[in-house]
Amino acid sequence: MLWFKHQSEKYFETIELEKDVAGLQHQKATKWEKGLTVQELTDFQNELGFEFPEELLEFYKTMNGTDLTGINVFAEQGLPYYYAPIYFSYPEHLTKIKELIQEILEIKGLTIEQMKEQKIPLIFPINDF
Repeated sequence: MLWFKHQSEKYFETIELEKDVAGLQHQKATKWEKGLTVQELTDFQNELGFEFPEELLEFYKTMNGTDLTGINVFAEQGLPYYYAPIYFSYPEHLTKIKELIQEILEIKGLTIEQMKEQKIPLIFPINDF
């Protein structure tokens, strides 16, 4: 994860907005926020009601969202630019994360308990896509 963090920040230093793109893009000079502590990770998992897989733990230990929001220029169609997080952070986006998890569970007709019982991999949104 440290390699990914370093390489992505290097990329963000030079990135330019693509004016013909609709959808969130990283802003130039975006940096990752510092990762979560062990206690914060424990609290995060407790809030959601399940333990994170090792990869997700490593992601959040290393980085926790970005300092700049994403920007949607709507392919320069004359609409006002829209700003929103590309990656969710804790605790800032806890409500949104819970809503997205619940939405997927409802669509699939499942509960977290059923997923645990049936050993179905848990659903976790690190972004809004």
